[in-house]
Amino acid sequence: MSLKDSHLMLQYIDTLLKYNNYTKAAKDLFISQPYLTQAIKKVEQELGTAIIIRQSGVLHLTEAGKIYYQYLETLETASAKFRHRLLRYTSPETKTLRLGILPSLGSFLLPLFLPDYLAEHQDVTVFFA
Repeated sequence: MSLKDSHLMLQYIDTLLKYNNYTKAAKDLFISQPYLTQAIKKVEQELGTAIIIRQSGVLHLTEAGKIYYQYLETLETASAKFRHRLLRYTSPETKTLRLGILPSLGSFLLPLFLPDYLAEHQDVTVFFA
C-alpha cells in the first residue's frame, strides 16, 4: 500500500466513523458510496478480516480494525517525519510549521483555519507529527 493510499484510507475510516453511515461519509469525502464500500471491502480482503462492524446501528472498528488504524497512523507519522527531514534539501527557503494533532481530531478542526492561514503564508509548509 502506498503512502497516498494509507492517507486516504485513514481519512475514509475517520469520516465513516464520524457519520456512522456510508452514504453520508461518501458525500463528505466527495466520492460515491459504492466506491467507499468497495475501498473498505478491498482492504478487508487484503487483510483477510473485517475492520468495521455495525453494532446497534453504530459503526465500530473491530480489534483487527484498531490494529490497522494504528498502523495507518504510524505510516502517516513516519511519512511526515521523512518529508520534514528532506525539506531542507528540496525547499531550503520554505518555513516549516510542525503540528502534533490526532488525525481524527485534525480532520475536523484543521479545515476550519488552516486553508486561510496557508493562503496568507504561502512560504510555510505544514507537517503533521
